[in-house]
Amino acid sequence: MKNSGMVEQDLLNCGRLLNSAEVLYLGGFKSHTTLIKMENAGEIKVARRIGNQKRYAPAHIKQVFGL
Repeated sequence: MKNSGMVEQDLLNCGRLLNSAEVLYLGGFKSHTTLIKMENAGEIKVARRIGNQKRYAPAHIKQVFGL
């Protein structure tokens, strides 16, 4: 994607929690399994669960992925 840097900054500065698909995009992963493994290892923390959905804090994702 040409403007991937702009898209990443837009996602990280939008002022809301990120869903798992957005975190996968920012991390460059293709599989939810990788994200779940990172959660189990304690590398990524879930900020909030809404029913069956997970939400992640943008500040934490910036720190983990070095964005």
